[in-house]
Amino acid sequence: MEAVADYLEISLENGDSIKIEPGTTPKMVMESQGIEDGGILAASLDNVSVDLTHPIEHGGKLRFLTFQDPKGRDVYWHSAAHLMAQAVIELYPGTKLGFGPAVDGGFYYDFDIESTISADDLPQIEQRMREIIKRDLEITRSDLTHEEALHLFEERGEELKVEHIHDIDQDLSIYTQGEFLDLCRGPHLSSTGYISEIKLLSVAGAYWKGDET
Repeated sequence: MEAVADYLEISLENGDSIKIEPGTTPKMVMESQGIEDGGILAASLDNVSVDLTHPIEHGGKLRFLTFQDPKGRDVYWHSAAHLMAQAVIELYPGTKLGFGPAVDGGFYYDFDIESTISADDLPQIEQRMREIIKRDLEITRSDLTHEEALHLFEERGEELKVEHIHDIDQDLSIYTQGEFLDLCRGPHLSSTGYISEIKLLSVAGAYWKGDET
């Protein structure tokens, strides 16, 4: 709940209640409260996962998420899916992006790709992922209107994303890391350097949205 006109009241896990200015980010709260980064991946505001750079616009209960928290694992795995997508695009130019969610126990990403990828290619993709981790690319969010998002992905020739945008009747967001960007509601890690361990296990074929045609 809001405290006074110009401040928001935030409850922390340790029971402390603090007042912050609207627009303060979880990262700024960590710094002001002397909370060390040690393993923190994202935050949860009133049980909704958010980026550490997410501007807080209402009061509530703020928690910090690590990999030990299921919500923290989802953020980690979803960021790893974007990392894999960037690696695949760099290795296989012309690849079109489908969906790349976190799932129980890990993540996957659907690609429309001219080349055939087999299990023998996974070590090369893993190696490129590790190279991108070392680049420590900042991961940033941008909010777009529905029209802006549609225009952006039409310009990029991302037909699968364009089809998906047509199915959505609301404003959207993208996440960018280096030259890679993806349509996504997030949240994500602060940079690719936060990803430490990765392992690609398998390759599978799939019909787009289950349609065999």
